[in-house]
Amino acid sequence: MAAREVLLAEFRSASTRKQRPKLKDIENHVVTRWATQWRQLGEQLNIDPYLLNVLQHDHGHDSGECCSRMLSNWLEQNTSDVVTWETLINAIDKLPDDLTATS
Repeated sequence: MAAREVLLAEFRSASTRKQRPKLKDIENHVVTRWATQWRQLGEQLNIDPYLLNVLQHDHGHDSGECCSRMLSNWLEQNTSDVVTWETLINAIDKLPDDLTATS
């Protein structure tokens, strides 16, 4: 089963998809699978390009750290109607297919 399908299966209920993710859950379910695509994911989540550049400069050697910090910023900066599992899953769905996640 593809990593995207696993994530959808784990958060398939409508009520869960509308919930605000917790950082620990994001680290367990997203960072572990899509760390190498953190920049593209950040772009899909409309993270400020300046922040993405700062993360690349400060932690470019560690994609997991970049991904975790980017998603932490996403959780802190946006309103609850934007920061949901559904928003995150939709952003992951927009990642290019050639950037296959690791399971």
